Amino acid sequence: MRKGDMRVILGIVMLAVLLGLTIPSQAQSYTVWGQVFDEDGITPVDGANVTVTDINTGESLSTTTAGGGYYQVVFGPPATKPVNIGDTLQITASYNNKMNTTTVSATGSPQRVDLILRFVDMIPPVINYVIVSPSEVSPGEPVHVIVNATDNVAIDVVIASGGEEPFVYLANTAPNIWEGNITAKSTPGIYTVNVSVNDTSGNWAYNSSQFYEVKRYNFTVNFVPGYNTFSPPLNDTSVVNASVLMSKIGEGCEEVLKWDAETQSWKSYSPGMPPFFDFNIKGGEGYLVRMTSSAEVVFSGKGWDSPFTISLAQGYNLIGLPVNDTSVVKASSLISKIGENCTEVLRWDAETQSWKSYSAGMPPFFDFNIKGGEGYFVRMSESAIVIFEGTPWSD
Repeated sequence: MRKGDMRVILGIVMLAVLLGLTIPSQAQSYTVWGQVFDEDGITPVDGANVTVTDINTGESLSTTTAGGGYYQVVFGPPATKPVNIGDTLQITASYNNKMNTTTVSATGSPQRVDLILRFVDMIPPVINYVIVSPSEVSPGEPVHVIVNATDNVAIDVVIASGGEEPFVYLANTAPNIWEGNITAKSTPGIYTVNVSVNDTSGNWAYNSSQFYEVKRYNFTVNFVPGYNTFSPPLNDTSVVNASVLMSKIGEGCEEVLKWDAETQSWKSYSPGMPPFFDFNIKGGEGYLVRMTSSAEVVFSGKGWDSPFTISLAQGYNLIGLPVNDTSVVKASSLISKIGENCTEVLRWDAETQSWKSYSAGMPPFFDFNIKGGEGYFVRMSESAIVIFEGTPWSD
């Protein structure tokens, strides 16, 4: 090569150096290493999971400590993008229920970062069981929720939802027991009760295994002019006393009479009487309703409890069948159900405005059907208790 050519080449190289047009060098690896210690800051922990993340590039590498709590990760091509001086490095170590996270600036490779583990509760509570009662309710009735839950540290709150409210905080009423009421939905259907349990460390547990059903039964009672026997076929919460019953039936209702079995006498309530004469309307009891005109009245609500117990006094008792007990279909079977102390059953015939009677031993011709929504006189030689079981009355 001629001296002139050599001078040209050297001149080009020197010019490139001066202008900074050097050939890029290969990116270097960057090592992060260190030790993980237990809470005492002295005992190394093997088996801890360690993750190192370069926040600037998003690159992340994980490893496990060994050999005395040591860990090491190496950033750089071809596995990851390189780490540059000044990048922010986040190092997280975890082992069982202990963890620690630290953030440092990349100062140069190799860079040592040690971590001391701290206890972190990552165990959620345990919901042992949930009880919802009753399983069948009327719209808007309370639904009681009981939750048994435990936690390795402590439970903070227990929440129930699935009612009209968005949620309800349950009260801690006993060790590991929380309970309270939600309000049943306003429309018939089957609804899930959702339970959420939060511990003091912010861990949540959930349960959606229990349900309740909103039911509203309807039963129609026809009243005719004159006297009618009546017994509330359903637990219609809009009918609590004689005055309310009269309002529900309408303007054709002039009087409601209740038979007092203890005194063997009538009690009466009519519009305009003082509230002192008003009396409660109860399931299993019969009443006389005096009408000036016909009326068709729909009673709605929950069925009366089954089994349903009625106490019968010596003498006459005016009762109604609270549930559709299939063992009681006629006066004769009602006598059998009550037992030997029952000597007679009487039914008021609203069409003829007269009594019909049946006693044990009478021909079947005198027997009559027992229906829901009607009242019957039962004559007893001695007091007795009778239990009726069955489904709610319904149209």
